[in-house]
Amino acid sequence: MFQIFILINLILRNIKNNKKTDIFGNNTTRDYIFINDVIKAISSILEKPLMKRINISSNIETSNLEIAELICAKLHL
Repeated sequence: MFQIFILINLILRNIKNNKKTDIFGNNTTRDYIFINDVIKAISSILEKPLMKRINISSNIETSNLEIAELICAKLHL
């Protein structure tokens, strides 16, 4: 999870300094999830415990390149 913050920070810093950002691992994807969704899932489990393993996921794979493209699109670059 910490890696996404490093990636976003790097991209934004390079945009600010008018530098190119090299994206490695373009084919590597991650399943990012909003922290509020994780909190809701854990709260639900605590209210009604389940006796099995649970996977909390967005079920949406996103690559580092897609993150970079999304940031550039939002900034109209």
